[in-house]
Amino acid sequence: EMKFLDGTWLENYIFSILFEHLQSNNYKVYKNLEFIKEKETNKNKKFKIDCIVLKEYQIIGISCTTEKSIKLCKMKAFEVYYRTKQIGGTQTKNILVSFAKENTAKELQEELAIDTGSDKSNILILGYKDFEPLISKEKFLNFINETK
Repeated sequence: EMKFLDGTWLENYIFSILFEHLQSNNYKVYKNLEFIKEKETNKNKKFKIDCIVLKEYQIIGISCTTEKSIKLCKMKAFEVYYRTKQIGGTQTKNILVSFAKENTAKELQEELAIDTGSDKSNILILGYKDFEPLISKEKFLNFINETK
């Protein structure tokens, strides 16, 4: 199916890294969780988060995209930030996994910290150079294990 080639493979890859290294008594790892937001108009709006790590009561939301442009990556990063905050409050963390170049990912991380009024410890932007499994594992674990 074309959807798999568009990005589902990336969600599966990231989930497998997270699951392998984090699924334990202290962490729970989920993929493609769907949430329903009730609206006053009696119509419910559904949204999905690609991967979620639960660290005790803290939610770490992860969005995966094969996009590389700063505009599209920023949109995806804002979405995961907003959605994760909706379900987990202000103590959430957010990760965007993208195909962005290293300097684009760094620039986007700085922009998002400013635009959301949070510090950089809440947001991690990974680019295509971070896909090597050991690098990904190390970056994920360091970010998730940091205490606020």
